[in-house]
Amino acid sequence: MDSAPEVYRTAFEAAPDAMALVNPQTGLIRDCNARFRDLCGVDPGQACDREVATLFAATAATDLTVEDALTRSDNHGPTEWVLHAADTRKRVVASLSTARPADEPLAVLRVSPVSKCEDGRMHSDAGADGPVGASIDRHVAVGEHEQYERLVEHLPIGVYRNTAGPEGRFTLLNDAMVEIFDADSKSQLREQSVSDLYVDPAQRAAFSERLREDGIVRERELRLETIEGREIRGAVTAVAREIDGETVFDGVVRDVTERVEYEQRLEEQRDNLDILNRMLRHDIRNDLQLVTAYAGLLADRVDGDGAEYVETIRESAEHSVELTQTAGDMADVMLSADAEQRPVDLGSTVESEVERIRSEQPDAAVTVESPLPDVAVTANDLLNSVVRNLLTNAVQHNDRDVPEITVSVDEQPETVAVRVADNGPGVPDEQKTEVFGKGEKGLESQGSGIGLYLVKTLVETYGGDVRVEDNAPRGAVFVAELPRAD
Repeated sequence: MDSAPEVYRTAFEAAPDAMALVNPQTGLIRDCNARFRDLCGVDPGQACDREVATLFAATAATDLTVEDALTRSDNHGPTEWVLHAADTRKRVVASLSTARPADEPLAVLRVSPVSKCEDGRMHSDAGADGPVGASIDRHVAVGEHEQYERLVEHLPIGVYRNTAGPEGRFTLLNDAMVEIFDADSKSQLREQSVSDLYVDPAQRAAFSERLREDGIVRERELRLETIEGREIRGAVTAVAREIDGETVFDGVVRDVTERVEYEQRLEEQRDNLDILNRMLRHDIRNDLQLVTAYAGLLADRVDGDGAEYVETIRESAEHSVELTQTAGDMADVMLSADAEQRPVDLGSTVESEVERIRSEQPDAAVTVESPLPDVAVTANDLLNSVVRNLLTNAVQHNDRDVPEITVSVDEQPETVAVRVADNGPGVPDEQKTEVFGKGEKGLESQGSGIGLYLVKTLVETYGGDVRVEDNAPRGAVFVAELPRAD
């Protein structure tokens, strides 16, 4: 690659990996990019000249410390360490490699969070999409730029410099650009007008104008076309510079085609789910309510075996109505995963759901330990579904002729716990976690098997926790602990 330190710096800062340049002799961080600063929770002004060993420690998976890794002359593969900075519970996978020496020896430290670790195999979240950090033009602590050149040539993102104007051409490229645009070589790509790589050349003109005006454009998603005519989506970060009186654009491009296509599929699935949700909530439920109503009318007109059949129809229809409600709530959770949470009055929610279960289950004895506290929790409109499913579960899983349900609310400084106790068969210790799994049923239950899973999903979305405890002398206590609203 040609000598162009600004391009290397731009690419280093915009790289999808968290990276730092470390002096292996002193252990000091000489420079790091935005992702490294964000991951490690360090301020830009405090990152340089900090001992890297203060950020990472060995785990039970490996006894290789950062200090040991730095003193080794050979490069080492991925190693699991514990991050001591922003989140002491965070595990990371890191690797060190020797960089080309400049004024001082340097090693490249690449770090990514561990997503899971199974059978001794580490998996990381490297390369996840996200905003490019600021400070692209900040002062570079390391005097030489050879290490950046070496880094850039092997980055999994395209790095380029091109001239401005409608007939702009590439003057600098890395290998990733050749791969992204299906070129045979850098020379072939240099022969292409930059505008020819846009699906709509007008978008290139608008992008260039914006870049000239603002000086920098971050993570702009563009419709691009490869030399073979294949359309891709590229996330581009670029900087406009004046070099010897000529305007040039230094930039990086990430191929985000798969992510865009995945998001489009998700959007289609959300639309289909929304249609299904409306069918469940309206068309199917209305028909089932008609079945229930006519079954009630028939009950007074038949006797003997016929009355038993009618009662079976009525119970099945009511159960199906309940299923549509639970399935609809589950659809709401999936459709509103990013819904804004707000303070919700817990007392009124509990009271309304208790009245509902009393009217629907007249054979159950439902008691509320009063008075309910006047307290709000952080939740959304689906909080009533949490309480409703806990109450319904307490009745459906009960093996007594008269299910006895006791509801209470316990306040703590930072949380509020809703407790639903029953006199049923209880939950064995080995099932206390599994009972919240998707599709789990218990003990002759007529439930759908997703009620408690919905409870767990919602409560954890709110930042709370759910658990089951033993009741005395028999039964279970389901506890939903919710964050108290400020």
